[in-house]
Amino acid sequence: MENLVLSFHAVAPMFLIILTGFAMRAFHIVGDTTVSQMNKLLMRSMVPVMMFQNIRTSDTSSIVSPSLLIFAVLTVIGMYAFSFLVGVTIEKANTRRSVVIQALYRGNVMAMAVPLMQSLFGEKGQGSLMVCLAVVVPMFNVLAVFTLELFQSGKPNLPAILKGVATNGIILGCLAGTVFYLFQIPLPYVVEHACEQLSGATTPLILLLLGASFRVQAVRRDLRILLICTAGRLILVPAVVIAAAAALGFRGVELVCAMSISACPVAVMSYTMAEQAGADKDLAAECIVFTSM
Repeated sequence: MENLVLSFHAVAPMFLIILTGFAMRAFHIVGDTTVSQMNKLLMRSMVPVMMFQNIRTSDTSSIVSPSLLIFAVLTVIGMYAFSFLVGVTIEKANTRRSVVIQALYRGNVMAMAVPLMQSLFGEKGQGSLMVCLAVVVPMFNVLAVFTLELFQSGKPNLPAILKGVATNGIILGCLAGTVFYLFQIPLPYVVEHACEQLSGATTPLILLLLGASFRVQAVRRDLRILLICTAGRLILVPAVVIAAAAALGFRGVELVCAMSISACPVAVMSYTMAEQAGADKDLAAECIVFTSM
């Protein structure tokens, strides 16, 4: 019962912010132009700063078995391969394929898994999960950028794809955060405080814009894809990953780490990335809402 309440407390604020964004659109406080401009602001400045700050301040002091980290890496690769195969099979439009792929492999681990792990196992469990996420989250982001670049042009163009990945603000933010973390480079107080403020404002703003972009009338059109993505993200993928982890002997904290990587709702950031890449932002918003319900 306690974990159910914890999950509700993690999800309910997200829905309230999404509903606020939906109401803002309904009462004509914001429109398509404002949403597009704010998404551009997020992708070009706030999200890279958030990734930089999250990685730079990661607590990886907990001891985690190398086998768990290897399993986490292989899990992300396996989830992505499965998602890619499903995405290109069930969708014909490239603008929707990239959204389906992200919905099936990329979970909202920071918002959902971290509080649950802390509740179950305390600081030790949270520390172990954070070490895994220090590896998993950058992989999620790199694969997302690669996928969006791959399907954006409509045809494979390896030099253009690699250039898009290498110059993407999120990737640059991850790389900068990694450098600052590895070499323990301090930031001036004013700069660090500004980064904290921008990082803290990023996710609520994404949720507001997601709500402002949500189209109820589009749900009926996308219902088949939404059911597939929801079942895959919350049932099929977690079942396979957790069964594999248990078969390999992971128990306790390690087993919950495996569950956390594979069983969270769709990552909120996938909406903003889809919108800026010209992918189907409506479908991306619907996937987030459906898997979080």
